[in-house]
Amino acid sequence: MLVQQALLRTVLLEGFAASESVLVRNRTDLTKRLIESEVAIFADRFVDWAAWDDMYAFVEDGNAEFRESNLLPATLASIRVSYIGIFSADGVARFESGIDHRAGVADVIPEGLQARLRPGAELLTHKSVDGLKSGFLRLPGGVLMIASRPIVTSERTGPIRGTLVTARWMDSRELDRIAKIRGLPIRMVVDTPSVEPPEFDLTLAPDGEQSHRVAWWMKDLDGIPSLKFSTDVPASISATSQSTSAFLTVANLVTCAVVGGGMLLIIHRLLLTRLARMARELRNHSLSPAAARLTLRENERHDELGTLVETLNTAFERECEARAQAQAARQIAEDASRAKSEFLANMSHELRTPLTAILGFADLLREDNLPAEALREYVRTIRSNGEHLLTVINDILDISKIESGKMTLEKTPCRIGRVLSEVESLMGVRAREAGVDLRLAIDPNVPACILTDPVRFRQVLLNLVGNAIKFTPNGRVSIAAIAMPPDGNHSCVRVEVIDTGVGMTQDQMDRLFNPFVQADSSTTRKFGGTGLGLAISRKLARMLGGDVTVTSQIGEGSTFVFTLSGESVKGADPDDSVSPKGPDSATNRGQLDGRVLLAEDGPDNQRLIRHHLTKAGATVELVDNGLKAVDAAMTAQRAGTPFDLILMDMQMPELDGYDASTALRDMGYTGAIVALTAHAMSGDREKCLAAGCDDYTTKPIDRARLLATCGMWMGRKREVLGNAVTASASAKSPAPVGS
Repeated sequence: MLVQQALLRTVLLEGFAASESVLVRNRTDLTKRLIESEVAIFADRFVDWAAWDDMYAFVEDGNAEFRESNLLPATLASIRVSYIGIFSADGVARFESGIDHRAGVADVIPEGLQARLRPGAELLTHKSVDGLKSGFLRLPGGVLMIASRPIVTSERTGPIRGTLVTARWMDSRELDRIAKIRGLPIRMVVDTPSVEPPEFDLTLAPDGEQSHRVAWWMKDLDGIPSLKFSTDVPASISATSQSTSAFLTVANLVTCAVVGGGMLLIIHRLLLTRLARMARELRNHSLSPAAARLTLRENERHDELGTLVETLNTAFERECEARAQAQAARQIAEDASRAKSEFLANMSHELRTPLTAILGFADLLREDNLPAEALREYVRTIRSNGEHLLTVINDILDISKIESGKMTLEKTPCRIGRVLSEVESLMGVRAREAGVDLRLAIDPNVPACILTDPVRFRQVLLNLVGNAIKFTPNGRVSIAAIAMPPDGNHSCVRVEVIDTGVGMTQDQMDRLFNPFVQADSSTTRKFGGTGLGLAISRKLARMLGGDVTVTSQIGEGSTFVFTLSGESVKGADPDDSVSPKGPDSATNRGQLDGRVLLAEDGPDNQRLIRHHLTKAGATVELVDNGLKAVDAAMTAQRAGTPFDLILMDMQMPELDGYDASTALRDMGYTGAIVALTAHAMSGDREKCLAAGCDDYTTKPIDRARLLATCGMWMGRKREVLGNAVTASASAKSPAPVGS
């Protein structure tokens, strides 16, 4: 009996302990890897900052504008750093700040950190442009995750201009966030062991306790194993092992008492052999998704050992699933970080390229004795690049409005053929410059007019045709409009844009309609673009009741199919479906007659707008804030010489345009007020009208639109005054005398 008990304890309990140890070690190892990945992800977040031309220049000249635009506490708090330091190549701090990123305010620099950032310190020394030093740093106030990268150009070339150091506290909140991911409590203490510690310090739970205590050490930035992490892993197997052990002990005692030594052979065959097999399989188990389950024969499923094996197999499967999910989450995070980096690099290129041309040709305009032809060419180049820059900004605003659900569409009569012809005409110039043959074919069965948003319809077509021309060097682009079977009282149109360009692979097409993504990152360098156009086009098409799809063959070209659905319109006059109707002919000629109060705080905008209005015939009075605007408008009205129009900038000092417009209406001012603002997001127009404005126009200033809007509202005032004079004269004239 004593021998049997010893065998049970040796084989059974040690087998349980081995399986419990395997599970605990693997779960702990996964937690340790997750903490290590947090440091790596934190370091990777600032690779674009360190390789940024503006940062490279800031280290040299300490540009105040860069500091105000990028280094404010609120901006730094949004990227979740507790400290940021920018140092020159000789170790002199160009900028340092502590940040409470949860409160979004500046904070003190962590105590003891500056001692590690003196000139010549290890953290400020990098031997290559790809250098990185990261890890945990012990300080009197706690433990920091810290990363140090050399500051280089956006092309990641030298010479190294300085060092960017970023850090975040590894405090209880960070540990709680990681603990939620793993589903295990995590504790951390600073503890330097007297001897080299083991990789894991595992203490299995005594009988009756619910979890095992496990600790491990991680090295700090100095290579010292001084950070002791610990966690509690649930004892998922111990309870089963205890009940099974008790059962087997009782069974052994009863068996020995009843049948004696003969039952030892039966127990060995029925129990100990299975336990020995299970222990052997546990020792060789790898906890990988491809690993085999523990062996369980059909006749072994209904006893306690069978239940234990099923429990172990279930635990293994859950652990493998958790490991796969953690790996997938890390891959998603890495992919998102990579996509963000590629998008930022792409947007930097798309914004800097036109800005470079604008600034460069503006400098050329300052030269003396330029020929008239050169002047025209320089101005044309500046305007062309400014329009391209505005297109990029509009794309970003469009995708923002669509993603937030704030994009609204109109439904007005739209002549399909006219829009297609306008697109062909507009894109024909670009096609000829690129050596592309642009053709248009319209099915005679295409409905003449449907209810839809003509502006967005035109936007999608321009995007698809523009892309086709861009990716078709010296080829042909065809636009074909085809009538589709109607859906009830809705007409359906299919527009195909077919090119003979470079084509795409299936993998490229799968990514094509994702925001900020292009078919190939090399395409960005060769052809340009933000990667937003097709994403916007598909979303707009779906809002219009259709879709955008693509088929392509590499090297042979692509076909984009745009479907559109809208209610048929009969007897409507859609001639002006794309462009809004303008005011009277005098306005269209840009002639203004009257007094305008311009409330604008920007000196450059003051000069530009005043020039346009004065040249058109208006008399302009300038004020530079909302308080002066209210005072000037009410003074003129009380004097009997009110302004014909107020152009009100909505962002001004002292009193902004919203409050100024509201104040004027509250004081009984009835004249026309037109909002003039750089805000162009959904809801901005409604906000201006709610403040008391009559109309709304946006910056950058479009001369024709500005003069048309001013002329319309100044014309309306003259019309109202004329009607009032006519009514007054009629009231004063004598009545006719009857015969």
